[in-house]
Amino acid sequence: MAHTATPWALVIRFYGPRLAAVAAIWFIYDFSAYAFGIYSSAIVAALLGPDTQLWKALGWNVLLTLFYLPGALVGSFVSDWLGPRRTLALGAAAQAVVGFAMAAAYPSLARPEAVGGFVAVYGVFLALGELGPGNNIGLVASTTSATAVRGQYYGVAAAAGKIGAFVGGYVFP
Repeated sequence: MAHTATPWALVIRFYGPRLAAVAAIWFIYDFSAYAFGIYSSAIVAALLGPDTQLWKALGWNVLLTLFYLPGALVGSFVSDWLGPRRTLALGAAAQAVVGFAMAAAYPSLARPEAVGGFVAVYGVFLALGELGPGNNIGLVASTTSATAVRGQYYGVAAAAGKIGAFVGGYVFP
């Protein structure tokens, strides 16, 4: 069986803009998702204060982490209903709205007595991230190129995401 050479110049010319868009979305999503996920326990611990018992901070963090599940589950059904691209856009836009609302309400939420409200709003923010980009970036990456180059295309886009996760984890603190 003979191996045929891939015409990379043609592939880059035709799929380059799509790949750049998917890779940028994956970079931005992993930049924020991994950073917010990794440092959520530090954020909650700082919110509760230095005198808080460890079990209370752990409990709030477990509750916060549980918000990922409904986001991913609901996102799987919404993706079937609206399609991966629309669901990705809708989830990212809704997450941005909640993120801006969380930032605007931060002075009210950044008190130990308001930790429940903070965890609820922050949890909805994380759930919307899973509903949209978290569930659908891989789907979009795997359906926006030809089968012959899908593996390399997906790999480059995923690598951009992992670089975003590294940069987010490095920059966020």
